[in-house]
Amino acid sequence: MHQTLLYDQLTPVALYGQIKEQFSDEVTMLFESVVNTSDGNFSFIAIGAQERLIYRDKKTRYSDKKGTISYPTEDPFSFLKKYYSKLDKDNYQQISQEVGFGFIDGFIGFIAYDMVRVFEPILEKSMDTLLDPLNTPDLDLIRPKIILAYSHKSAKLTMILNDESAQGIFDQIEGMLHHSCNPMPIKAVKLDGEGSFSIKEERFKQMVDESKEHIRSGDIFQILLSNRYTQKGEIDPLSFYRVLRSKNPSPYLFLLDYEEFSICGSSPEVMVRLTDNEILLRPIAGTRKRGKTHQRDRELEEEMLNDPKECAEHLMLIDLGRNDVGRVAQTGTVKVTEMMRVERYSHVMHMVTDVEAQLEEGKDMFDLFA
Repeated sequence: MHQTLLYDQLTPVALYGQIKEQFSDEVTMLFESVVNTSDGNFSFIAIGAQERLIYRDKKTRYSDKKGTISYPTEDPFSFLKKYYSKLDKDNYQQISQEVGFGFIDGFIGFIAYDMVRVFEPILEKSMDTLLDPLNTPDLDLIRPKIILAYSHKSAKLTMILNDESAQGIFDQIEGMLHHSCNPMPIKAVKLDGEGSFSIKEERFKQMVDESKEHIRSGDIFQILLSNRYTQKGEIDPLSFYRVLRSKNPSPYLFLLDYEEFSICGSSPEVMVRLTDNEILLRPIAGTRKRGKTHQRDRELEEEMLNDPKECAEHLMLIDLGRNDVGRVAQTGTVKVTEMMRVERYSHVMHMVTDVEAQLEEGKDMFDLFA
């Protein structure tokens, strides 16, 4: 069931603020796109979990529509592969064409890097010794009860009901749209003590030197070192997200508000996309700050495009992307398009290339993701 309404007086953030007040006990998610880009028309809000899949401590936990909990023996991706194979894809494609966008149903949430253990069992032994101070699942996906899709171009809001038992929520949201929205002040952050990095500076420098040696030895092509910064305090997730989006607006903004933790971020990059068996991988490498004037902006662009280090890294990522896509693509369909174009964002510019291919027959989105 779906319904489309005119919604031209408020923003998706304002609507999400109302949603959080009304449905504080539900898992909610906000996915925003920047306005005025070809890929940035729709923003989405997901409300409630009619089904849920969690992977924690090497155990898959599934909750069905009735709330019954089971523990499948397979990993979550194998479980979802079977789950999706039973769906009526023609029906979903028809609904998608009617509403004009793709995300009308399905599991959505987060997948941590630690899930690599499922695809690369050889890493299992070394990963077992890793500490997990956050104590969050490695995967937490919900199948939303309701999806709200807002078109920035037409200022229309489409409400999709995927759980008939949630009809009351559907009516409640429609009622909210006819009432004025009170201003939402940014809630102040209350910090508790000083923040800290998980790895000390000297040790981190050693790790950089060790990584360089591995690269010189040919053990690896590229490595991304990270150092978690932890700051305790009282932080309102939506206020944090609003400040982030104002300082760093990007094509992919997200706020995932679970019961015990929240995840938010702002990214210029699509990891991988599959549309009607068309694969799109978009390597991004090469960065410069935006210039204060148009002329300086163009100068920085030329500097980036002629920087040997930036170009070498970008070409390496293109080769890696072609190789990755080639594992699941039809032979001869992998192609590089719009190579090393420049995309501009609020604070930086990047070099971007599209790697495209046709998905091989017999493969699916889970093979591509792996």
